[in-house]
Amino acid sequence: MIRFIIFYGWFSSFGISQVDIFNSFLRFLHQDGGVQMDIRYHQEQFGESYKVAGVFYFLEDDYYIYDSHDQRIVVNGDSITTINKQAKQIIYDLSIPGDVTIFDILTGDMTGIELEPAILEKSGYKIMFTVPDWELSGVLRLKPGLGHPTAVELNAGEGQEIRIRILSAEPLSERGVPDFDMTQFDVIDLRE
Repeated sequence: MIRFIIFYGWFSSFGISQVDIFNSFLRFLHQDGGVQMDIRYHQEQFGESYKVAGVFYFLEDDYYIYDSHDQRIVVNGDSITTINKQAKQIIYDLSIPGDVTIFDILTGDMTGIELEPAILEKSGYKIMFTVPDWELSGVLRLKPGLGHPTAVELNAGEGQEIRIRILSAEPLSERGVPDFDMTQFDVIDLRE
């Protein structure tokens, strides 16, 4: 009986620590003023490969910005604004209900996502997850103790993979998100 109580206590505290690991990630994201992450985005699909570097700004729940040399994507609630800097176009659109993106995972929005317990590895924590409705699986990697993300990987089957490597993650500076002149951009509105 005593052995059972000891094992129960050990497994209970182990389960709580797993929750704390993910919660440390959420606490890191929800700092006052937002978070800025320098990232490397890599997507492979049907034999094609796409790589780009950029900055990811998490401002608050349901509001984030991804900014690269060629484009800026602004997600604010169900509204998505894609700014193509090269073609000088602004496209307004709405998100698809139930759709899951790798940026949702990076923001801690786990709606429709099933998390597995965190695993401590040499380089930090690994939290595996699945998105059953979309037959996707992936991994969220965190630094130990701080909740800083280091990578997100999403797999949609053979030859279909998205990886984000987080090079740095820190509170958003006082400068905030940089502005740029869009007065000469064409506007396309796909919202209906």
